[in-house]
This record gives sequence, structure tokens and C-alpha cells, in this order.
Amino acid sequence: MLCRFALIRCGAFIVPAASGFRRAAAGAACVTAVMLLAGGAAHATGPAVLLGANSIEYNGGAPPNCFGASIFYDYGQSDVRALVRKQLAAMRAAGLESLRVFFVYDHDTSENPFFVPAASGRLIEPFRSSLINYLSDIRLAGFRRVTLAFDPRPSVDPTQRFGPYNPATFDESWRLIEDTRPLLKRYGPSETRVDLLNEGAPSDYLTSQVSGYVTRMYANYVSAFGSDDVTVSAGYWTGMQRLIDALRASGKPLPRWFDLHPRWHHDTALADLRATDAELTTNGLSQPLVIGEEKYNDPEIARAIADFRQTSSRGVEEVMEWPLEIGGEDPANSQKRCIDPPYRIDAYARSLKGAAPSARLAVVLSDKALMFRTPYGQPVAALEAGSYTISVQDRSRLRGFYLDRRKTPVRVKRNVTWRLTLRPGAHRFGISGRRPRNEALAVLTAG
Repeated sequence: MLCRFALIRCGAFIVPAASGFRRAAAGAACVTAVMLLAGGAAHATGPAVLLGANSIEYNGGAPPNCFGASIFYDYGQSDVRALVRKQLAAMRAAGLESLRVFFVYDHDTSENPFFVPAASGRLIEPFRSSLINYLSDIRLAGFRRVTLAFDPRPSVDPTQRFGPYNPATFDESWRLIEDTRPLLKRYGPSETRVDLLNEGAPSDYLTSQVSGYVTRMYANYVSAFGSDDVTVSAGYWTGMQRLIDALRASGKPLPRWFDLHPRWHHDTALADLRATDAELTTNGLSQPLVIGEEKYNDPEIARAIADFRQTSSRGVEEVMEWPLEIGGEDPANSQKRCIDPPYRIDAYARSLKGAAPSARLAVVLSDKALMFRTPYGQPVAALEAGSYTISVQDRSRLRGFYLDRRKTPVRVKRNVTWRLTLRPGAHRFGISGRRPRNEALAVLTAG
């Protein structure tokens, strides 16, 4: 949202609202599935919606805007990276499938050292290594997709949200995007996307300046890399028509999806989705929507999206929740508390996938190996606090499995099911008996 900007770190770091990504596999047959609302009513059929969150901070901020310590700026610190890797593992185990990473930059960063400096047109250190390592850790945690959202600040931002724009900086912005994109492809998960200008759809303010920037930047990007993985996100206040016009003016193929940030109330969110659907239909466009930013883990908004899917033929490919509080003037468009990672998506999963994410963990122990897996197939490294069902297949004649005080007997093959509540803190699991092994399990408090 345009009003969702706040200062971070004693008034130094400003971070805006987000956008998202995801497209249906090209040429694939439409897979239909009936999704159930929490109350049991069926809504739309279609491919499953990808669920994720915007990724900005690793440690909590304070009201009213809740902006805390920046992942991207601090990722070179070993303790920060260790913490974030646990958060990533816990979120993936809790069902999150995708993340959107902010890339905040400016020409002059002397007053905001947390921003990426763009003057050289290259991603310089320490930001280069931070991005490489963070993308690598996202991939290692098992996330399916990541979007890199370019978010320019005062002198390089044509929307002038924080100060006057200098058109002479356009080339350095393009060169920075051109230099950074290969890192996203090399180190990120198998599916990656780019938002060229966060919430950059032209509005009725500075229309010519913003439209010209979007047209030129989009043309540069598509000429260099194609149109399969790129978009420009839109806030609800802009509408889509000016963005469509600016993209068409580039002479390049339009994006494979359109990214909208609706408002944060059932009725207004539904109205924004329907208005966007109508604009795209009027323009003869059938691309699906991504909801790149919505209220955190909210059942009311989840129902609004489900209602839209039930009543429209346009697909919704992904929903990305916004975990920070805007602290705005409209109480219906803000959250009541600061929300720190790891995040949860239960409300969206119930309405859009038919059930909350699985909390069933699987253990297979043999004489040679131990596998302890999340519901999504990754090794268990960190979890969000809560109740779990653990299915243990002890196939070993010589060893047993244990988790805290629960254990299977040594020298006895046995299948057991444990139901237990894991509280925040350090837990231990591993192998008893022959060749014992002890491992750490971090259990984190979810947002």
C-alpha cells in the first residue's frame, strides 16, 4: 500500500508494501480441485494457490510500523544468518511455499547505509554476498519460488514517494537490475521472478513520468531477458489501465501475470479484485492475478479471495501476506500487532487449500540411516511451536530414535505414533544404541 512506509532503525530505513509472483505452468492442462472454506462450503475450482509471505526483517520492530532489523543488510553476520536459516526452515515446515525479498536501493546512501548503493550500476559488497547467501538459504529450505522486488528510493524513484526523482539515474537503476538478475537465477530456487518497480503502476500523480519509466525499464528487461519472469506490481489505488498502457507502449509481450495489492477488508478486497478483473477483461487480457500483499494470516481476507475465485474465471495464482503493520489512519487497513518471523499461513490455507498445513512429521530409522522429515519432505531443522503428530518407523535392530524424553526401544523394530506439543526453545533428537547421534531442533514462536 502506498501508505505502508515507515522508518526502520532509528528513522533510517524505509520499507514499503510488497508485491508477489507465480504463474501457471505453460501448456499444462488445467487441474481442477474443489477447495473448501473453513465452514465447509465449496468455492472455486482450479490450480492450487501458492501461499507465501513478504520477507523484510528478521527481528521485531516496535509499533506503530513494526519495522525491525533488515535481513538484507545484516545477513553477513553469522548469528543473523543462523537465526534466519532457522526461521526459513520453520516457515517452510509450516506450509509457506514462497517468499518475496525486498531490494531497496538509492543513488546516494550516505544517510541510509541500509540501502543498496546504485551509483556504480553494480551490486557491490557486502550486499552481493548477502543476496547470494540469502537466496541460497531460501533454496536450501525448500521454498518453491522467490520474487526479487526492486524498490528504488528518493533520487531513483520515479513515483517520488520520498523525494524528488532525478531522471539521470535511470541508467544506473537498469544496470543494477541487469547485474543482479543473474544472481537470482543462479542462487535462488528453481522458480524466480522480478518486480521491476514495487507498487509502480502509474497513478493520477506524475502519470507521464512514472509511465515513461515503466515503459522504458520494461522494454530494457524484456529485450535482455524475456517476459516470462517479470512484472510491475500495482496498488489498489492505481488501477490497472495505466499500467497496461505503459507496458503496451514498450512494444514487448505483456507479463504472464498481474500483481495487485488489494485493501485489507473483506468487502474492499473483493471490490478491488473484481475491479481489476473487469479492467483486464476490457483489455482482452486473460492473465491470472497474484495478490502480492494482503493482511497477515487473516480469515476474513482469505474468504474474500475464495469468494472472488468462486465468482470469477480469472485465476489467482498466489497470495503473499504482509507481516508488518502499516499504522495508517484507516483502522480497517492496519494490523493490531507487530508480527515477527517465522510466519504462519493457516487462515489462507484453510480457505484456499481446504485445510490448514499438515503438522505430521515422519521418522524412518534403519541400521544405516535416520530420516526425520517435514510434511513437505525437507529434513527437520526448525519448527514453529505447536502440536505435532510424529510417525516413527523404527526398522533398526540395533538402535532407537528419541525426541526429548520420548524414545523407541533399542533392538526392537517398532512403528509408533507420537502426538506432542513442542514449546519454544531448544530440543534434542537423534539415535540411541549403536553409533548414537544427537542433533538440535530449534522450536520458534510463530508470528
